[in-house]
Amino acid sequence: MGGLAGLGWAKLEDMKIQQRTLPQAPSRIVDEHGQPRVGTYQGAPDRVDLGGLRGDYQPRCLDRFVRNKEWTYTALAGRSQEGRNVKLIMGITDMHYASNGFVTVFDVDQKKVLAEHQFMAGRSRVTPEPVEGLQASFTGWAHRANLILSHPRGAGQYSQHIDIAARKDQPAVAFDGVFGAGGPPPATVITPKIRDGESRPTAVGMTVKSQALSGAGTLTVGEETFHLSELNGAVDYSSGTMNRHTRWRWGSATGVLEDGRKFGLNLVAGFNDADPRANENLLWVQGADGQSKIVPLPPVNFEFDAQRPMEPWRVTGTGSFEVDLRFQPYGMHSQHTNLGLIASNFDQPSGHWEGSLTDTATGEVYRFRGADGEAENQNLKW
Repeated sequence: MGGLAGLGWAKLEDMKIQQRTLPQAPSRIVDEHGQPRVGTYQGAPDRVDLGGLRGDYQPRCLDRFVRNKEWTYTALAGRSQEGRNVKLIMGITDMHYASNGFVTVFDVDQKKVLAEHQFMAGRSRVTPEPVEGLQASFTGWAHRANLILSHPRGAGQYSQHIDIAARKDQPAVAFDGVFGAGGPPPATVITPKIRDGESRPTAVGMTVKSQALSGAGTLTVGEETFHLSELNGAVDYSSGTMNRHTRWRWGSATGVLEDGRKFGLNLVAGFNDADPRANENLLWVQGADGQSKIVPLPPVNFEFDAQRPMEPWRVTGTGSFEVDLRFQPYGMHSQHTNLGLIASNFDQPSGHWEGSLTDTATGEVYRFRGADGEAENQNLKW
């Protein structure tokens, strides 16, 4: 077992996940005994292969076709050479028995959606390489929609391509860009999961989060073209055996601290938190030595009005850090669909984060405002 796997839960709880240096991610998420390498790591595994699990975690006959899911999500925001602040989000999900892809573009200054495309009639593919070698794609069947996120081997950066034809109520969207070169390392979380109706972990999930990435690209929405030379963004790669009913609250931000250092932030509640060795609440920030570091944060609580998600949100937490954050939305990506087998009920506003993270051990305070990001209230049956 890698990382903190050899420590007892009680001791880990006392530590409140205060380690300052994350162990390096293993090349595989399953060890030689067929057990998950539970923990929080810096870097990413070469490949995700749940088929090697044994014992309590042995994959069940229908997992591959019904319970296993893979998805990627990207968020890129920046000011164009034309003087407009815009944001682009893209998601690709492979449920094996169904597919999903979406793209939303926001005008940040005017607080409005420029384009919103969501598709289920098509084919998704997400390869088991979470970073190096990644190929994620969605191709529409009834409508021209091509979404691609890749990280070619040896390229050192992500590449993203979007080509969506106009629809009756939505303009065409095209994007080509690259991002992530020379950026901070990703973080990997490998966690056991408790299946619906069971009392102990018998499944595994994992996620690789990349934050505070820089890039550039050209975005066209309808007749408008935005040349974006200073994009900031984040990437989420997630894979694992998911429960039929899955819920979470999530937050993400990329920006600049008051002292001028670039940072990234990932926060979650209700997902990937069944084991204290696995912690998805993380801060990416430049250290005193000039190198990027990933700092674990304590569990957090999301306070918001589920009926009015465009109202302000608040996120708080105590432990190794005092977390006191506020989120003001400027635009919404949401999906409320019930197709019987699949039911999606989620709201994901984009907006700006502000607040402080106070290290209770050292007293260091990370303050920021105006950091672009997202918050999400997700409720799925899939």
